[in-house]
Amino acid sequence: TAKAGFKDVSISLFRNFPKLSLGLDQFFITGPAAFAKDTLVSAERIDIAVNFFSLFGKGPVAVKQVSLEAPRIHAMIDKDGKVNWDIMKPGEAPAPGVDTSEGFQLNLNSYTISNGYLAYDDEESNMHLLLKNLDHEGSGNLSAKEFRLATKTQVGTANFIYGGISYLANTTIGLDTDLDINTETSKYSFSKAAVKLNAMQVDAEGFFQILNDS
Repeated sequence: TAKAGFKDVSISLFRNFPKLSLGLDQFFITGPAAFAKDTLVSAERIDIAVNFFSLFGKGPVAVKQVSLEAPRIHAMIDKDGKVNWDIMKPGEAPAPGVDTSEGFQLNLNSYTISNGYLAYDDEESNMHLLLKNLDHEGSGNLSAKEFRLATKTQVGTANFIYGGISYLANTTIGLDTDLDINTETSKYSFSKAAVKLNAMQVDAEGFFQILNDS
C-alpha cells in the first residue's frame, strides 16, 4: 500500500560467481497514508546473490548473500498507535495442504549492512532510538525453524531516550554475539555476548522470548 522504487537495476554472473547477483540502486519505500511523506526504508544499493542453479527445476530459490549499502530505516509510531511499516496488503489464505515455504530459501552465507542509519520514534510510548554509522554482519540459515545467527555489530553514535530520560547519549557500541533462534517458540538465546559501550565492556548470557502480541 506504499510507494516503492529504485533508480537502476543490474544483473551479473561475475560479481559473486558462481552465484547470480541482482543489484538495485537508490531503492526506497515510503510509509502508507498518513506517513506518505516519510521514507520508511531507503538504501544507496542493495545486492542479492542467488544460487544460480536453484532458479531452475522444482527446488526452492536459494538466497545466499544480501548486502545493504548506506541503508536508512525510520520506524514510526504516532500518538494514536499507528505504525508506518504496516504496508502489506492482506494476503489470501493458502489452500489446504499447500506448503508455501517450498519456493524460497534464505540460507545466507553472509549478510552485511554498511554505514547504516536506524531511527525509531514511538510517540505513543515516548521512546526514541537513533543509531548512526551502523556496520553489521552476520550469517545463518534463516529458513530453518532453529538456527544459529552469528553477528558482529558496530555503532558509531547511539542515542536512546525513554520517558524524557536519556539513557544513551552519543555512545559508541560494539556487539559480538551468536544467537540461537527458535522461530516456533520465538526464543532468542545467547551464551557469549560481548557488549561494549564506549570504554565499558559487559559480557552477558541469557535469552529473551516473545510470549504473545503484548
